Amino acid sequence: MLPLSWTRDTVGVAARIASPDVARLLRPLPGHGPTEDAYEQALTVHRPALDALLHAHLADLGLDVLLLPTAPVTAPRLFPGEHILLAGRPVPAFPALLRNTDPSSIVGWPAITLPAVRDEQGLPFGIDLQAPANGDLTLLEIARACAALWVLPRRGKVAPLRYTP
Repeated sequence: MLPLSWTRDTVGVAARIASPDVARLLRPLPGHGPTEDAYEQALTVHRPALDALLHAHLADLGLDVLLLPTAPVTAPRLFPGEHILLAGRPVPAFPALLRNTDPSSIVGWPAITLPAVRDEQGLPFGIDLQAPANGDLTLLEIARACAALWVLPRRGKVAPLRYTP
């Protein structure tokens, strides 16, 4: 378990990060950080509970890996600013782009993102594959099969991404 003092070391890192919304996440908020007890509970209670929930989901569906959009939008151009448009509304970019990848990262599951389709501007829409801990080989085998199915042209016209709720 990392001590809470590690946050002091991130201040220098945050100062060198170009994206303001990412840098803000690394700056400790005075008086708003977790207590030692809350931090320990996150690691010993909440993290294992999330891991069990994800395992149960895979088992209930008879799956080896989770497959979900990497982000709720196609890849934005570099440094989109602090906000992106999601369903026509501006939302903070960093948490919106990472929200689907956070659960597997929190529990330590291996994951890989592959471009699956491109939008009208040629930007990729990523699909994230996530496997339980120690499922690296299965994840890579499934990723290889998906990559073969989702070969994208580098340039030229592609079918636009369409979403129908």
